[in-house]
Amino acid sequence: NKLTGNRVGVSIGHRDTEGGGAGGLGANRLSGLKSQGVSWSPDSGFQGEKDMKITFVTGNKNKWEVAKKVLVEYGIELVIEKVETPEIQSTDVREISQFSAQYAAKTIKKPVIKTDVGYYIKSLNGFPGPFVKFVNQWLTSEEILKLMEGKKDRSIEIVECLTYCHPNGKLFQFTSTDT
Repeated sequence: NKLTGNRVGVSIGHRDTEGGGAGGLGANRLSGLKSQGVSWSPDSGFQGEKDMKITFVTGNKNKWEVAKKVLVEYGIELVIEKVETPEIQSTDVREISQFSAQYAAKTIKKPVIKTDVGYYIKSLNGFPGPFVKFVNQWLTSEEILKLMEGKKDRSIEIVECLTYCHPNGKLFQFTSTDT
């Protein structure tokens, strides 16, 4: 499990994985932010307001409850709001999460976080990537395993991205990768 966080420039141009599973950064990964030295400080750009409130753009109440419990440790009140965001065509969860967070922050004029996840199966050239939710509508787990018959490398990389975006354009991303 590798977790990285960085500030993304304002000029850099989500699908919500409501089905649960590994969708969104799980509690242990969010808790890992603190253990890996990530802090919500003026230097990182997250504070500046007392009792900060951030809107989690999702329709998944379980995902929100997990994140809410973790972020309260940082003095952040997390509220939930479902915002329909345009679906960009990308195989990179970072781009998808970033676009959706920027769109939502501009739309509701509040600081937001948005998550996205992708399952990248090496023997299938990264399929299904960020399209897990959609692929699960057509293929069962057994059918996906059948696609890998005869393949030596059946490993999967799960990439999750959490994007914070302020309506003023300030943007931060945290990415977690599991293999």
